[in-house]
Amino acid sequence: MTYLIVLPSADGKEDTVMCIMTDLFQLPYEYYQKGDVLIGEMTSQLGCVMDEISFSEHPKTKFADQLLATPKNYQHVLSLAFAVKEINENPKILPNVSLGFHIYDSYTNERMTHQNTLKLLSSTERIVPNFICDRKKNMMAVIGGQDSDITLHMATILDIYKIAQVAYCVLAPVRSIKAQLRSLYRMVPKEIYQYQGIAQLLLHFQWIWVGIIATDDESGETFMEILIPLLSQHGICTAFYQKMPSLSQAIENFSSLDIIRTTSVRFLTAEVKVLIVCAEPKTIAALIWIIYLFSLLEGIRETSIGKVWIMTAQWNFSPEILHKDFDIQVFDDTLSFAIHSNEMQSFTSFLKTLNPNTANEDGFIRIFWEQAFNCFFSASNEHEERMDSCTGLEKLESLPGTLFEISMTGQSYSIYNAVHAIAHSLHRMYSPMSKHRAMAKRSKLDHKNLKSWRLHYFLRSISFNNSVGDTVSFDENRELAAGFDIMNWVTFPNQSFLRLKVGRVNPQASQNQEFTLNKEDIMWNSALNQVPPFALCNDRCHLGYVREKKEGKPFCCYDCAPCPDGMISNQKDMDNCFKCPENQFPNKDQDQCIQKAFNFLSFSEPLGLTLAFFALCFSLITAFILGIFTKHQNTPIVKANNRELTYSLLISLLLCFLCSFLFIGWPHTVTCYLRQAAFGIIFSVAISCILAKTITVVLAFMATKPGSTMRRWVGKGFTYFILLGSSFIQMSICAVWICTAPPFPDFDFHSLTEEIVVECNEGSATMFYSVLGYLGLLAFVSFTMAFHARKLPDSFNEAKFITFSMLVFCSVWLSFVPSYLSTKGKHMVAVEIFSILASSAGLLGCIFAPKCYIIILKPNLNKKDHLFRRNWYYQTGDFIIGVIASQFGCVFDEIPFSAHPGRKFAAELIARPKYYQHVLSSVFAIKEINENSQILPNATFGFHIYDSYINARMTHQNTLKLLSSQEKIIPNFKCDKQKNLIAVIGGLDSEISLYMATLLGIYKIPQLAYCIIAPVMDVKNQLPSFYRMVPSEEYQYTGIVQLLLHFQWTWVGILTMDDNNGDQFVKTLMPMLLQHGICIALNEKTPSVSQAIDKLSFDSILKRACYLSNSKIKVLIVNAENPTITCLTWTIYLYVTLKSITETSVGKVWLITAQWDFSLDIMLRAIDIQVFDGTLSFAIHSNAVPGFRKFLHHLQPSSVKGDDFIRIFWEQAFSCSFSGSKEVKQTSDSCTGEEKLDSLPGTLFEMSMTGQSYSIYNAVHAIAHSLHKMYSSRSKHRAMQDRARLDVSNLRSWQIHPFIRSIIFNNSAGDKVSLNEKGELAAGFDIINWVAFPNQSFASVKVGMMDPEAVTDQDFTINDKAITWHNTFNQTAILAMIEISLNMKVIYDKMPLQPEAFS
Repeated sequence: MTYLIVLPSADGKEDTVMCIMTDLFQLPYEYYQKGDVLIGEMTSQLGCVMDEISFSEHPKTKFADQLLATPKNYQHVLSLAFAVKEINENPKILPNVSLGFHIYDSYTNERMTHQNTLKLLSSTERIVPNFICDRKKNMMAVIGGQDSDITLHMATILDIYKIAQVAYCVLAPVRSIKAQLRSLYRMVPKEIYQYQGIAQLLLHFQWIWVGIIATDDESGETFMEILIPLLSQHGICTAFYQKMPSLSQAIENFSSLDIIRTTSVRFLTAEVKVLIVCAEPKTIAALIWIIYLFSLLEGIRETSIGKVWIMTAQWNFSPEILHKDFDIQVFDDTLSFAIHSNEMQSFTSFLKTLNPNTANEDGFIRIFWEQAFNCFFSASNEHEERMDSCTGLEKLESLPGTLFEISMTGQSYSIYNAVHAIAHSLHRMYSPMSKHRAMAKRSKLDHKNLKSWRLHYFLRSISFNNSVGDTVSFDENRELAAGFDIMNWVTFPNQSFLRLKVGRVNPQASQNQEFTLNKEDIMWNSALNQVPPFALCNDRCHLGYVREKKEGKPFCCYDCAPCPDGMISNQKDMDNCFKCPENQFPNKDQDQCIQKAFNFLSFSEPLGLTLAFFALCFSLITAFILGIFTKHQNTPIVKANNRELTYSLLISLLLCFLCSFLFIGWPHTVTCYLRQAAFGIIFSVAISCILAKTITVVLAFMATKPGSTMRRWVGKGFTYFILLGSSFIQMSICAVWICTAPPFPDFDFHSLTEEIVVECNEGSATMFYSVLGYLGLLAFVSFTMAFHARKLPDSFNEAKFITFSMLVFCSVWLSFVPSYLSTKGKHMVAVEIFSILASSAGLLGCIFAPKCYIIILKPNLNKKDHLFRRNWYYQTGDFIIGVIASQFGCVFDEIPFSAHPGRKFAAELIARPKYYQHVLSSVFAIKEINENSQILPNATFGFHIYDSYINARMTHQNTLKLLSSQEKIIPNFKCDKQKNLIAVIGGLDSEISLYMATLLGIYKIPQLAYCIIAPVMDVKNQLPSFYRMVPSEEYQYTGIVQLLLHFQWTWVGILTMDDNNGDQFVKTLMPMLLQHGICIALNEKTPSVSQAIDKLSFDSILKRACYLSNSKIKVLIVNAENPTITCLTWTIYLYVTLKSITETSVGKVWLITAQWDFSLDIMLRAIDIQVFDGTLSFAIHSNAVPGFRKFLHHLQPSSVKGDDFIRIFWEQAFSCSFSGSKEVKQTSDSCTGEEKLDSLPGTLFEMSMTGQSYSIYNAVHAIAHSLHKMYSSRSKHRAMQDRARLDVSNLRSWQIHPFIRSIIFNNSAGDKVSLNEKGELAAGFDIINWVAFPNQSFASVKVGMMDPEAVTDQDFTINDKAITWHNTFNQTAILAMIEISLNMKVIYDKMPLQPEAFS
């Protein structure tokens, strides 16, 4: 093509020479509307990539690819058309002049931009910009472009002709518009306001570690050159800055997957949470492609990126057409700046009138319509076969916001304001031409000779209010005098979004109001948990810490070091710490100074009060002992070893206890004088008494020898001499001390950091330790004399007691010295008081306690044999685990409340031999733990096992017995220190568990139950000390439904107990069944145990047996609580007896819950268990435990000591009796004890561990592992094997709770044992198929599993081929059952059956 180089002639005449550009690349996309005055616009609705010019042939314009459309930008065209329409209809603006417009597209390409700008300057389709061939075309101003590049391309041409160009690009095309482009105006605010707003926004959320993304071009460079230093000035660091390729480089740069991964990983996977994006369209296009391709390459969702995007005002949420598969939720919670705008309702109404069939002049609407609605017009060349035809009646409001918005966007608002600014400028320009006449009276304004360059003067000074009340004016740099809005973009899964205005940057506002933000209105990304993230290089230095710079890192990155001791920092991110004033001290966090308190041992504080209490108690005890000795002064025990010395010793000990009160309270001069002196003198008297008594004993026995010269020394005179002489020396030391350097009250500001110590200064440390040294000397001499006299005859000799008492005394005072020196303040005084009380109590207890025992009690009780009476099954140990088993059942008589309630059964005990395995599993587990050196190697486990008798009264009584240390129920007192109950295991069902929990919860003793059904709805909150070693029953309900659906059984019956558990079972299961299309043909409730005797009449049995006789009901779901199974077996037995049929002819498929264990009561041995052949039941998941079967093989009644359960079990299981048994029956054989357990049928006893026994076994191990974990955490730096013995004396059962809740281990069978958040076993249920044989034996086969811990679609598994059905069924019969179920369901759906139908 040829470029125009001809300029206008110097004389102003029109030149006749024309240079015409030929070979134009013509596109049909333009919008022209005639008018007296024209406004041009360069929009950017379409984009293209053209071939490079090779310079080897005549250049031709052709696309490298098809046009790229951005439907959202079509609103720019419509906003200009709407503004022109609004002005032409307004008689107050240019009343006699019509505005027209001519709109071209820039195609986001410099060549096309230049070409179409020249077209705007030409009066024909051929580009002849210097010649006016059509006088009707009068171009006064041009609006555009959208970005800085397009704007600059247009400005280079328009500036030559001095035609005003009003741009709406956010970034200026050059640094100084005023100086470099004199015809360019920008209908957007200064970009510096946007930079300042970004900094203010980051500071508002304290985001100081951010990333920056911009285009790799001059605009991006300018953006970074301005923003990065500005952020640094505000203390914000740039973690990285990423330059995105420009549109012309995109195809080449994104052709390599490695480049995409390298580029994206830098900012999509970094720890930087906040990204600032210079949101030019080409930047956003490249960013979207990178995110989209990165998610495909990494196999992740775009929404998982989790960033906060801060977009500049170019952002308009308009992904390209080729990005329709892109999930816009990646930009959820984006904060963006936007050119300030207001809602304009008239524009929305204008949009609703658009119709592509009537807008013939608009060359953009049809391509917009096809792209937006994914359809084609009949005349279009771009349609595809899969597209629908466009009707033109499609609604714009139905389009998602990413394609088109009904409300006016910021850039459209700028175009709207630009049109009005040009119109108002033209109006002002015309107004001076008619000085004294109104414009409305003129016939027609002369616009033919109007020159476009004259518009500049009026446009620069324009100022008006638009139709929505906003002021429009330009500043001195020809930029819009306004600010920016801050928008929050909320996206939704349907690719729609919500734009919320949450703040504003308004430089024209009053001080401190330039930046406003309402952060409560901001909606944050769900990946950020609906809260703003932290954008820091590292965490802030809290109060009490100072910053330390990291070498080689930006200034935002630093380490936090705690302030040195005695110094604080009271602000975040301080660089230096400082000291507190002398009368204050730093708090624990070293973030503020606190006034020092006075430190002295007060009567009002717990420590002082406790010591005073013990001093008073010991004083009263001493006075009591003195009274006893005075009352019994003539007895031999009092007379022995000098009664007067005994009285003197008791009085001195009484004074020793009382002198402790001198050390408590605010120190005064008198108390300081008396403290140490009284202490030293009184203790010297006491020790002197003991020394005198010891010497008296030694001399007395030495004087008994014939010819001994020691007799002269035996007598009261020598004893008093020792007493007075030893005491006088101590008095002399104290007198010298008081006279030379007496103690005095003093304040110590430096010993304690946080307190001022109010103390008695000893005056002379030498004298103080002299007093203590002399006491030590007396004690050592006394101990030596007593030690040598310890083997003398015992009748009147207390030397042994004195030896032990002096050993205690010396031990206390030897430990006193280092303790006294290592403590400060009131604790130093407390150490001395404790030493006084402990040593005095040691003397009092060791010397006088045995004598008081002899005086008050009978002497023959001194060597009393304590026989421990064992109750049921007890084994000693350092830790005791209680167990409440349920081997027996009983029914008590009702209490009439007319007499004292007695304990007698309504019938004999009902034994269940099979449940004896529960006892054995706990004993085996404890034996296994005690033999395991890896678990609590220096401690042993014991157990105490009672039976619940499945009765509330007996359960409460035996639970209280576990809490008591004697056979008498005294749960709050530990009379037997050897019994250390740490946890209790039980009970069998929910009621027993609840009875136990009501007592154990009071004492916070852990209870590990193995009941299938939880005793209360909310175990975690209602019973905090309660745990269940079984899975949640919810998994069982789900498993029942899955099993029925698997076999297509949709017509079933339900048997449950008539109590709360039964109601809860039906209430939970029935909605689940109906929800899955399973109908309930029968809901039968059986009586509880207390009602069984009355309700199981023949009539009631026949009435309840309807489900046995009904051939339509083939599948019965049984909630296998013990009373339900008891009633069911009785019903079957009596029903077949009355009907004279066999049990095997009943022919049902029993689907039984996990309480079922095939344990028939002793009285029902006559029933044929083949009635339950083919039963499917749920069971607590279990595995074979190594060594358990061997343990059972070696079990014999003669080898087990103290087990009161085994004999009853043996007699009931083998139908025999031991000699001397209270239960001997005439028909019973004698028990030898050599019977084999593996000979018993499975209904009485199983050699493999049952599910409930497995739960008990796991419970014991859980307790042991919890204790082991607790003790391991206490010994941080030494192995448990290195300790001689665990200290269990101070252990409290409540301390084990946190370790039980978090326990996780693998048992010996290889199963993982852990509890979930509700305190239930984190496991599932096995599905068992029971095969019964004519010899009353059975086999249990695991055919499936309900495992909630498994992966999806693997939680329910079943092996059909492994199931053995009842012998009355075959595979055809099973299919027939399915057909019957389906047919009955149809009947049920059409006409609900009544319960009487099955009577």
